[in-house]
Amino acid sequence: NSHALIQFPQLETLTDLVGQDFELVEATLYLRGISGRVDGQNQGNWIGVKTLVAEAPLFEEDAVTWTRANSADESWAIGGVTSQDQDGNANGYSDMFQLPATGSFAFDGYIPLQLSLTEVSAWTDRETGKDSNKGLVLLMANPAIQYELDIFSSNYGKDPSLRPLLYLK
Repeated sequence: NSHALIQFPQLETLTDLVGQDFELVEATLYLRGISGRVDGQNQGNWIGVKTLVAEAPLFEEDAVTWTRANSADESWAIGGVTSQDQDGNANGYSDMFQLPATGSFAFDGYIPLQLSLTEVSAWTDRETGKDSNKGLVLLMANPAIQYELDIFSSNYGKDPSLRPLLYLK
């Protein structure tokens, strides 16, 4: 299974750069994914993205687990952040991307995922953005299907172009 938590902090300061009349018309998350399996073991699967609800605890990158959000030991709601059902931590899926079955080739490419404009717009609001931007969770749609996928994280220093990218228009 592939699960990941991602956050783009300080989006509420975006209006300081572009002005108060900023209108969000597109929000896309781009991930670089690589699956080196060419032995036919990767069956096709879907990867999906959900935004975390404003009421979810703020996770800390160096302390988060799938049951605890931070060093203050705040728990995720029942079901954690990996639940396939909408739960107390995440909104429903914003988008999904179909990953190919890898029989004779390795998948190496960018995964585009559209995000909810309503939810991301709340993140860019100067007054409420800091409290509503709790991040994103990536989930495989069918956890029963094994799919080996590497996604580069934000701390990948060798090539910054491989890091997750949030494109706002």
